[in-house]
Amino acid sequence: MHTPDGFISSWICVLLLTVYGGAIGIAWKARNAWLNQQTLSKMAFAAAAIFLLQMLNVPVASGTSGHFLGAAFAVLFLGLYPAVMVMGFVLLVQTLVFGDGGFIAYGANAFNMAIVATYAAHYARQCSQHLPKTFSYSLSGIASMIAATFVLSLELAVSGTTALASVLPAMWAVHAFAAIGEAALTIGLVYALSGTFARSPWKSGLAFFIAVFAFSAIALPFASALPDGLQSVSLQLGFFSQATIVYQAPLNGYSMAALNGLVSTAGIALMGATLCFAVFGAWKWSVPSKA
Repeated sequence: MHTPDGFISSWICVLLLTVYGGAIGIAWKARNAWLNQQTLSKMAFAAAAIFLLQMLNVPVASGTSGHFLGAAFAVLFLGLYPAVMVMGFVLLVQTLVFGDGGFIAYGANAFNMAIVATYAAHYARQCSQHLPKTFSYSLSGIASMIAATFVLSLELAVSGTTALASVLPAMWAVHAFAAIGEAALTIGLVYALSGTFARSPWKSGLAFFIAVFAFSAIALPFASALPDGLQSVSLQLGFFSQATIVYQAPLNGYSMAALNGLVSTAGIALMGATLCFAVFGAWKWSVPSKA
């Protein structure tokens, strides 16, 4: 779902970047309700985990792969406003350092995955909070994926890239499978962290980070090389060739020229996760602890 440059009109991307900036402003205005050391610790571990798990592509349909989105997990684990900030920063790291998602298209990607997906997950949870938690968490995961897919399809149509009547069914057909996986992984992550983190944030968070990194390092060499949902649909509908590169990321394609194989894959995963972790971890130490 990381949209490259060329698929969505530049003016739409700039407009949506402005909207995302407004969402950050709203989150910052409400900071007294969430800005504390414990939340920032959770944001650091969540950002690292989302980065790692988004690197893992798995087959979800014939000739197509998908990956974890993480918006529902972020909302359920952190709350809405911290989730908006974490998702946006992870996407920024992916764009600027690894070339995953277009430079100009960052505005659209941030809007789709850091606003639409998180708000959809939040309201799905709000509307189902009286239902069993497992079911409610599932709805959040599914809602985040389906809502982001719908908005991306609409952006492609408004940009004149393809017709909505063609792209929406194709995108939903692919991402419906990914949404099921999103729900399952969201449930597992939230249950794994919700109880232990409150009692021992750094101990449980570090154990969680090590577990996710170890799993990623082992699984990444076996990750699917099939095109993801958006790539698959763009090939199917004939607009894949419209993708352009306006910014060359230093580690484009999650690769290091000096290394190869498992060492390169693990190194990239650790580098990206550490960067995501470090920003919120450093922020934590700048916030005074509450008595």
